[in-house]
Amino acid sequence: ILSGKSPFKADHNHIHHRLLAAGFSHRTSTLILMIVTIFFTIIGFLCKNMSIIAVLIIDVVIASILMEILILKVRKVRRLKEEANTNN
Repeated sequence: ILSGKSPFKADHNHIHHRLLAAGFSHRTSTLILMIVTIFFTIIGFLCKNMSIIAVLIIDVVIASILMEILILKVRKVRRLKEEANTNN
């Protein structure tokens, strides 16, 4: 939205495509997304008596950690591909 693009327009910036870019298969990407969804659902149920701000902070921290792991994985895959290309 900030870049002037519709969030509903198809592109390769969605999390599924980022998982594929990290080297995961379609099946594994789907499984990861399902597990993360179930995880956040369980967190929601466990935190139902907490304030919404506390739950939001917990969710943001966990999501940030997961995104950092994904970013590091994508960078590693890209670096390995670049090294393989330079060695050929």
